[in-house]
Amino acid sequence: GSSKRYKNLLGYTFGTGFGMGMIVNGMMNRGDNSCVETWCLPHAKRNDIIVEEGVSIRAVTRVYGELAGCPDHGLTPKDICDIADGVREGNVGAARQAFAELGEVAGEAMATGATLTDGLIVIGGGLSAASHHFMPSLLNALRGKISTLSGDTIDRVQMKVYDLDNEEEFAALQPARARRMCKHILY
Repeated sequence: GSSKRYKNLLGYTFGTGFGMGMIVNGMMNRGDNSCVETWCLPHAKRNDIIVEEGVSIRAVTRVYGELAGCPDHGLTPKDICDIADGVREGNVGAARQAFAELGEVAGEAMATGATLTDGLIVIGGGLSAASHHFMPSLLNALRGKISTLSGDTIDRVQMKVYDLDNEEEFAALQPARARRMCKHILY
């Protein structure tokens, strides 16, 4: 029901790795060398490693282990999500922080992609089941500020960021007759 039409889209998968696909002007962007990716951008908290080390199954398990003081815990991200949800024994704070860090790191990389494409972002993949734990920090990164050398601050992403899983934000973007939820879409 919206008169707005979108021709640019970034699709991200959070799972074994940090996958990405890009549609520009309604066409799949494969690049000149079939190498359109963001997994190798710098990690937001550790500039010396790739972002995928912060946005993947291994990232969630590693960060949980580091924070909980048990690096050989043997838990899966599903187990860690259950701990964060309080339905399984474990270090709740470490579990929540592991997902929050994933969101922060992903959000910074996604902000770069969004700035270059000015379009919708769709998130999927196995780890998206834990979105209630990582979306707040991901959205904070996308909605964050960045500074100039003169000290002025500007929005990290120049366009407005909406979380379409949030009913109020979805309503602000869409007319009342078009209000149906779209899973993990940001604009």
